[in-house]
Parts: sequence; C-alpha cells; structure tokens
Amino acid sequence: MRNTRSQSHERPPTGELLLGFFACPNPDCEAFNRFGGDTLSVAEQMGKDKAIRRLHCRSCRMRFSERQGSLLKYGKLPLPAVVRIVKCLGHGCSVEATADICEVDARTVQRIVDRGGTRSEELPPVVLGPAGRAVGGGPDG
Repeated sequence: MRNTRSQSHERPPTGELLLGFFACPNPDCEAFNRFGGDTLSVAEQMGKDKAIRRLHCRSCRMRFSERQGSLLKYGKLPLPAVVRIVKCLGHGCSVEATADICEVDARTVQRIVDRGGTRSEELPPVVLGPAGRAVGGGPDG
C-alpha cells in the first residue's frame, strides 16, 4: 500500500518539527509566510550530528535553515536549554532567576529575551492575537 500523505504532514523523527510549522522567509515568494503548505522540502541535513535541516522552497527555489528567524538562529545552546529558559521566563521568573535555574549566564538569558521580542514584532498579525500574544498551537491555529 502506497503512502499518500503529504511530506509536510508526515511524522518527523523525534525532536524535529513538521514542515507545516515552517514558511518561506523570502518576501518576494508567493509562499511567503504561508504555513502548512506543501511548498517546502528538506534539501539537506547540516550542523553537528546533522541535527539542523536546510529547507528548500519549491516556489522560489530558496534554501534556508529551519532555525532562520527563530530563537535558535546563531545560538549554540541545545533546544532543551532554550525551551527551559523560555518556560522560566513565561512563568514570570526574572532574568537572573532564569539564569540560575537553567545554569547559564544572565547575558545568555537576556540575549534570548531580546531576540524573542524582536521575533514577536516580525510575526504576521494572523499569528498574534489582540494582546500581541501568539494564538494557537501550530500552523493550523
């Protein structure tokens, strides 16, 4: 029996997000900021242990890292550490308390706070609710 599911909806290996959570970052592309479509595919694996995917947009033929535009861009912290830091901050912990809990430098936490604020300003209005908070749990809302 042949698998007829779209590649963007297939279950990825543990720790990887579905391709539907990504959109083309090229503002000149017709698929720009369209989440959940079938325009993206995995072009190659890169980084240490091949843990980072380089994605390819079929519409504009651009290649980009899955970390582009995220808190992980240019970062060297592992994903679980960044998730722990964001959770602490989300629960109202100060930068210093978060750094202590997560066993990282306070400057690292502050850098994530700064990047997160910049990134939230770049989100399209559809993703943000009236209070400027993210709405929904994924590409389908």
